[in-house]
Amino acid sequence: MIEFDQAIQAAIEAGGLWTPLSQRIYQDGVAKTTDFPYMVWKTVDNAKGRTFEEVSRNILLQFTIADKGDSVVNINSYYALLDADFDEAELTIVGWDFISCLEVSANKFKQSGVWYYAVSYEIKFDKGA
Repeated sequence: MIEFDQAIQAAIEAGGLWTPLSQRIYQDGVAKTTDFPYMVWKTVDNAKGRTFEEVSRNILLQFTIADKGDSVVNINSYYALLDADFDEAELTIVGWDFISCLEVSANKFKQSGVWYYAVSYEIKFDKGA
């Protein structure tokens, strides 16, 4: 599923969060010593082991944004940038005619002095007719 991972990473790098997060955007996990703010993205339906032989399919993708600070203002602005980049977006992935993203959940919370925004998107793949 390299094409999928590359397409998501390319959309992130071209989007509005790349610079505000100082390029601290990671796939699948982050070290505890990572500076704030940062974002981690991952597939949450174990799609990496599947083949792409179907005509259409869905994958659930989760982004988690983290920012240390007292104010909720920054985490809200990072979420707005992510939303602008991905909600109802269409992506280009090799071998697939149409791919769309739709936000299915967004949860903001504070834990141990760190604000988090966990956002899930359903990615829809279609091979066309």
